[in-house]
This record gives sequence, C-alpha cells and structure tokens, in this order.
Amino acid sequence: METFANFWASHHKGMITPSNVVDLCLRYLREDLVPREMDASQAYSPRTRMAFASIHAMSDLDFTQQDTPVGSIVDAWPGISKWISFVFSVRVASGIFPASNPNRHHTIRRLVLFWNRLLICDRLSGLLMRMPMAPEIAAHLWRESADPLQPLDAYSGSGMFAWFLVRVSRYPGRQDAIARSMGSDVDAFADTILRHFALAIPKEDKRLLPSSWQKLDSLFIIISHFSAVKPLLQALLSLGIVTTITTAFSEAASICYKVPDPELEMAKAALGTLKLLLECFAADFGRSWFMEAVREGFFDGLCAFSSHGTSEYHPGTVRMVRSAMQVIYRFLVYGSAIEEVSRAIPTDRDGKRVCVSNGPLKEPWDNLFAFIEERSALLEAFKEERAASRASMVCNNPKVRDYTSLSERTFF
Repeated sequence: METFANFWASHHKGMITPSNVVDLCLRYLREDLVPREMDASQAYSPRTRMAFASIHAMSDLDFTQQDTPVGSIVDAWPGISKWISFVFSVRVASGIFPASNPNRHHTIRRLVLFWNRLLICDRLSGLLMRMPMAPEIAAHLWRESADPLQPLDAYSGSGMFAWFLVRVSRYPGRQDAIARSMGSDVDAFADTILRHFALAIPKEDKRLLPSSWQKLDSLFIIISHFSAVKPLLQALLSLGIVTTITTAFSEAASICYKVPDPELEMAKAALGTLKLLLECFAADFGRSWFMEAVREGFFDGLCAFSSHGTSEYHPGTVRMVRSAMQVIYRFLVYGSAIEEVSRAIPTDRDGKRVCVSNGPLKEPWDNLFAFIEERSALLEAFKEERAASRASMVCNNPKVRDYTSLSERTFF
C-alpha cells in the first residue's frame, strides 16, 4: 500500500481511476481499525502505516472532479476523521520525533495536502469543520509547516490554514476554537506568521514571475482574520513585521507593472502589503511604525506603485494610494515625521521631488509634496527661532545647559 501511495499518481494515473483509489484506501480507513488509545507506540504499527498510506494516496485526488466518488468518502467519514486525529496525535503532536525528522516532515506534508483537498470540496469541508480537533490540528499543521528547509510545506500549510479560516466563518460555533488554537503564547503565533511571511516573499531569482507572488494571498487572509486580536498585532509589530512587509511592498510595487502579468498578481501583492502597512500605522504607537516603514523604503514603493499609466492600474490602486496619502498627512504634524519623510522622498538629478508625471495620482502627489515643503520650511523656521531664543537666555550653570540641549533634542 505504501508503494502504491508513493507512485500511483505519477506513474499510473491514467490507468487507475479515482474510484479504484478510493475503494482501496477506504479498506484501511475503517472506524473499527482505529486504536482505542492515543498510544505513540502505535505510530508506525502495520495498521497505522496502512491507514496513513491511504491518506497519502487520497491526497493526490481532486475531490471536485465528477469522477471522484465523494459520496463513498462521506459514508466512510467517521473512520477517516478518527484516523486523521490518531495519525496527527501519535506522529506529530506527541513529539516522538524531533522537528528535523524526515518522517515527521512527510506526515505533516501529506496531512496538509489531504486537508487542502478536503477543504476545497464543499461536501467534505463541512464534515472537516465538524471534527472535534479540527481547529487545533489546522493551526498546529500550519505552525509546523513554517520550516525554511521545507518550503513546499510552508506554502501548502498557509494555503490550507487560509482555506480553513474562510470555511470556519460559516460555523460560528468553531470561532472560539480557532481563537484557542492560537494558544496562550501570542508571541509564538506571531513568530509563525513572520516565518511564513519570510518564506512567501519570492527569492530574488523568482521575483519577476507573477505566479511567485501568489503565495502571499494566503497570509493576507490569515492576518486579516486575526487582525482584531490586539495582542497579536502588537506582538507582530514588536517582532519587526513592519520591516518585512515594507520590503515585500517595495519589491512588488517596483516591478508589478514592468512584466506581463495578466492576472495582476504582483499588483495584488503590492495592494495586500500596503493594506497591512496601513493597519500597522493605525495601531498603538503608529507614528513609530510609520517612521520605521519610511526608513525601510515605504516612499520608494509608494511612488513606484503610483507612477504607471492609468490603463495599467489595478482597480484598487488609486483608492489605496489615496488612503495611504491621508495617513501620511496625519503624521506630518510631528517634526520627527516631517524630517524622516523629507529625507525619504525620491528626487531627480536636480534635487526636485518627483513621483508621478501624469494620471489620476499626479495632482494628489503634487499636493503632498507642496505640503511637505511647507511643513519642512515651517519646521526649520521654528527650530531657528527656538535656537535663537535659547541662545539669548543661556545659564552659566552646566546642568541647565545640558537640560536645555536635551529638551531641544526630544521636543519633536
């Protein structure tokens, strides 16, 4: 059975029908064959190996195709669900193997792929949603799949968890279980998101391939689902997600209209990362996160994203860039933000600030630049006036001079 699971899809797919595969696999996924106790010593018993090989074989099926006997799977679901829980419990959750163990990786990968297949199918996803351990298993598999040495697992893991979150919204009773699946360690959950994000950003040699940016879509869904959990957002911010997102945004924005991309995958990635950045700026201490993004190239990305012909714009580009500008205006009441933004805005060889030469975003950018120039001039005039007034009332006491100098530095 293990040999069949490994090779049927790649060597005999045209000769073996989905019905053949399902009929064979369901023999080993019967409810009466599941061990009564979650005993880790049974992780690789003959029965468990046959059951897992059956899950492996079925993970290569497309349950949305008409020739796949979904009805037979529905009828056999009590046994399938119990075997999923058992294999997960004894091979993954039990910790009998270290994270680097190939058998552990193989189990996680095949469970993730099988869940992806189930979640895409309307009839089977409903059964999966009602599994007692479903939220815990989904979250655990997603966390375990954030391994840089197993990138395929990471991409599939995020896709599976995103699908699960989309499906679970139809089952209000499961929402609390999803919240509990985060665990008590919010920092660890945030770290998992960051690790998945780092893996989803295309490597340098793949960045010009539009399809390579699709991997971010699942993470947008996951982060959006948990965005209302304030401690999680704060954990993400403290772990440096602003820098990670800004890097992804700047990369996607700078190339999204430079290569053929009929599905606008790069533009979607730029829009998604920009939306996340605006959510970060709206969080507590938003000015700090805004200035961090500015230092990491936020304005380079925003200008690049705005500077393409109107006909090429993704429908959401103009609206999102305008929203970003409103946020920028809000932070320009702070001297420190004015200075940071002034240094970050791209200039031409003559030192003139440039961004958009035509289109619906030219006027908003021109207005923003004029506003920044005005604020910069006011700030310089204020600093000069303040320095002059300080100079006229300097005290001979060194402690007072030190205090005055400190106040000057921290005023903004």
